[in-house]
Amino acid sequence: MNNDILAGDWKQFKGKMLEQWGKITGDELDVIAGRREQIVGKVQEHYGLGRDEAEVQVRTFEERYKTADADLKKMCGHCSTVHAPTAPCPPK
Repeated sequence: MNNDILAGDWKQFKGKMLEQWGKITGDELDVIAGRREQIVGKVQEHYGLGRDEAEVQVRTFEERYKTADADLKKMCGHCSTVHAPTAPCPPK
C-alpha cells in the first residue's frame, strides 16, 4: 500500500482501525483520512510506542487487510465467479 494506504477504502478500514487501536477516536481517524504517516503518528502517540514499533504495527495491519482483500477477490473454481471463499456460489 502507498503513503495514502487506506484513502480509497477509508470507510471500510476506519472501523477495522477502531477495533485494532481503540484509543484512537473516530474523530481523529476522520482527520487522518487514510494518510499513512498520520496513522503511524497517532498509534505512536496513543500507545506510547517508538516510531519503529508504531511503523511495524501499521505495516502488520496493512498486510493483514491487504491479504484479506486479495482473498475476497479470487475466482471461484466451482462457479467461475469472483466471491469470498466462504460465501456460497451465486445462483445461475
